[in-house]
Amino acid sequence: MRAGIAPFGGAGGSGLVMSRLPDGSWSAPSMLTPQNLSVGFLIGLDILDVVLIINSPAALEGFKSHKFTLGGEIGVAAGPLGAGASAEASVKEGKLVPPIYSYVKSRGLYAGVEIIGQVFLTRFDENERVYHHPRVTGRDILDGKVRMPPEVASLHKTLQEAEKGTAQLV
Repeated sequence: MRAGIAPFGGAGGSGLVMSRLPDGSWSAPSMLTPQNLSVGFLIGLDILDVVLIINSPAALEGFKSHKFTLGGEIGVAAGPLGAGASAEASVKEGKLVPPIYSYVKSRGLYAGVEIIGQVFLTRFDENERVYHHPRVTGRDILDGKVRMPPEVASLHKTLQEAEKGTAQLV
């Protein structure tokens, strides 16, 4: 959910991140919560569904514990369905890290030109609950070091069907 009245706004929610393992399979999901604070010309309230495509191991590293970003955004959402896309690139150790692409579907009314500080926090409590291990880390999960819970089977099947193109045939 995102809300704001100039000059301040914010957003929060919950989600998961998965990584491609060296053998080509997908890791189990690590739970996270994105939170942000924004400053600028903004007004509104909307509910967001966001998909992030993380394009490099360097970009994925930030999601193995906590990740903080600072950037700008221009956004407009109106009515029952708004859509958008953006890309985030960063510099790490003097090298350009390939971008993280985001695809957004929103419902509500929101408009803004803003500077955003965002943090993705690992949900240690949820990871411990799902994997029944008191000290499981996002790094262990995304590196494929944990057993896949049975509840994830349908998500993995959907990813495989999407990669093969068979998900569109149903």
